[in-house]
Amino acid sequence: GATTNIVNLLKENADLAPYLFYSYADFYGKDKVNVNDLMASEFLPTFEKDVLGKCIATVPGYYGTNPSRVYSAKFNQALFNNTLAADFPEAYKLFLENSSGLKSSKVPSLLIQGDPDPIVTVKSQEEFVHEACKAGNVITYNKYKGVHHFQTRHVSFKDVTNWMNSILGGN
Repeated sequence: GATTNIVNLLKENADLAPYLFYSYADFYGKDKVNVNDLMASEFLPTFEKDVLGKCIATVPGYYGTNPSRVYSAKFNQALFNNTLAADFPEAYKLFLENSSGLKSSKVPSLLIQGDPDPIVTVKSQEEFVHEACKAGNVITYNKYKGVHHFQTRHVSFKDVTNWMNSILGGN
């Protein structure tokens, strides 16, 4: 879903992008991930202090979830016009390298999805399931109608337990 595809994550969860950008710049170098080119200018003066100091619960209210408010105009345009490879090649390469979950595995997986889920969207999750299955993975995908992201774990508890028992039983 959105958390395994960095480009989708950036499109759907702009409020999390500052943390990703900070981490990438810190790990890979500011020459490869220049936060000044990616973030809206209003967040730059206190960027590091904010990323390192804000409680995660305050992040959506601080940054907002509107990508055009969080990102620089150039990055936002490239992100939504699918031109990151041309406009931000170093960052795009890192986004692809850090997208995970599509390697073939014999380990069965269970994905649970709320519908509607504004954090990990059904569209992103179903794209991921399709690609993962195409790669040869065995995935059980449960979608819960009317269940928000933060309630999915509670609503799915019995199904998850039954799935684990099934796997342990050799099914």
